[in-house]
Amino acid sequence: MHAHRNPAPTLRMVKGAAPLRTFELLADRITLGRKDCQIIVADERVSKLHAEIRREGAGFVLVDLDSRNGTKVNGGYIAEPTRLRDGDQIVLCEHVFEFRNPLVTLQDDNEGSSTILGSIELKSSSTLLPKLRAEDKLPAILEISRDIGKTLQLREVLEKTLASLFKIFPQADRGFVLLREPEGGDLVPHAIRHRKDEPGPLTLSTTVFNHVMDEGRAILSTNLSNDSRFLNAGSLHGDAIRTMMCVPLFDQQRATIGMIQIDTRNQRSLFSQEDLDLLVAVAGPVSLAVDNARLHDTLIRLITIEASLRNAHEVQLALLPEKRPDLPGYVFWDAYAPAESVGGDYYDYLPLPSPEEPPSIWALTLGDVSGHGMPAALLMAKLSAEARTCLLTEPDPVRAIEKLNRQLSDARFPERFITFVYVRLDLQTNRITVVNAGHMEPYVRRASGQLEVLGEHQGGPPLAIMDDIQFQSVETELHVGDVVILYTDGVNEAMNPEDHIFKLEGLRKAILAAPLGAEAIGESIVHAVRKHAAGCPQSDDIAIVCFGRV
Repeated sequence: MHAHRNPAPTLRMVKGAAPLRTFELLADRITLGRKDCQIIVADERVSKLHAEIRREGAGFVLVDLDSRNGTKVNGGYIAEPTRLRDGDQIVLCEHVFEFRNPLVTLQDDNEGSSTILGSIELKSSSTLLPKLRAEDKLPAILEISRDIGKTLQLREVLEKTLASLFKIFPQADRGFVLLREPEGGDLVPHAIRHRKDEPGPLTLSTTVFNHVMDEGRAILSTNLSNDSRFLNAGSLHGDAIRTMMCVPLFDQQRATIGMIQIDTRNQRSLFSQEDLDLLVAVAGPVSLAVDNARLHDTLIRLITIEASLRNAHEVQLALLPEKRPDLPGYVFWDAYAPAESVGGDYYDYLPLPSPEEPPSIWALTLGDVSGHGMPAALLMAKLSAEARTCLLTEPDPVRAIEKLNRQLSDARFPERFITFVYVRLDLQTNRITVVNAGHMEPYVRRASGQLEVLGEHQGGPPLAIMDDIQFQSVETELHVGDVVILYTDGVNEAMNPEDHIFKLEGLRKAILAAPLGAEAIGESIVHAVRKHAAGCPQSDDIAIVCFGRV
């Protein structure tokens, strides 16, 4: 006896360099690109590593690998891993592929000669066990429970289930288990078994599907030789299926999560009502095992994700300044708190090229990538690297930000943008130059107690939207006791349990209520935001930078 899975899914080029060429997706990861990939697309517009198809469970997802010109599915660019469905079209520049993964096909019923010999209502029943003699029921249930109780791997659970059922029903020629995918609800074969090496497509009728999946009924039917309602008999070399049994699987909430089918073409040993009762009886522990295996898989994924997020959190913290600048006549203070394990807020201190040693000119930057979580964190990492390059190679603050904007715009981040503020500090003149790209204007708390807004009318749009934007700058001189405050909108948009935001008014009050000094003002802001939130979960990333002349 052999166990089989559905034929391998394929990717067929329907337009491009090799039209009609078909690639079998046999590996768990298949890369597409111009060079060193499993699927080569000979086109200079296609990135070296352009996209990847990954196996997830019984399905596949498509991931764009930060390609230069993006990846489309059914006409739209993708920014996140996208689950593929049978017939989806994948486009790399002008090269079009068709993804084929026909798992289970439902077909309309035709008139035929089949007869339903037995039907058991299960969905509304208080038990999955029908009336069956204990001497017939107990050994079968114990065998199934013993075999599937040895593993929590879903694939092994189902393969062991079919192996046990083939022992219990020696007349069975084929068996398979279909499960609904947690995402999308597609019905997917997770295990198929034949007496002989005879794999083939699975074609279910809408009648069986409705009886089993929608109504939660177990079905026993016979005489399918001229009836296409139940299964395509082509996989049995044209021989008729004489009887078949099909029973639903339930989760703990009694929702139908799949089905088991066993069929035979042995006319001398047809399935009986007692066989259906027995299959219904063993479906109980199988349902429980499937539920446990899925919960185990979910737990493992969560543990893996948590470990990855911890690592990502450590990596992101490494991208932020390790320590604050120690500059004569100035004090610096900062705070960073992502809403999730990682976030899209960013700040940096960077000495710029200057004739003096140590450097007398410093760059202070603060940015906010739209959104939060891992996508924002990845773009934040790119922003960190690109910003340093632009600021170190372009001495003019305005030109530096325009260069940074062009580079980020060329990188193509669909539906993502970055608000950014750049402060250039000259230690010899004690003057700062500010260039603002769509960010909240910095505040200056003067030693006199006056609160000023820097560049209220000189700000430009966010970065990474258009590549030909011109920016402006604004300058001011810092005197002893003056403090500059930079912040992201996680501060002024902090929510409390009544869904009221902190607002800029709350920020201004916290600044004005604080004693003089960068640290005192920063701590006052943090304390005021926490008091306002009153334990409400943080809704957005927060970054604050304060620096002042002493």
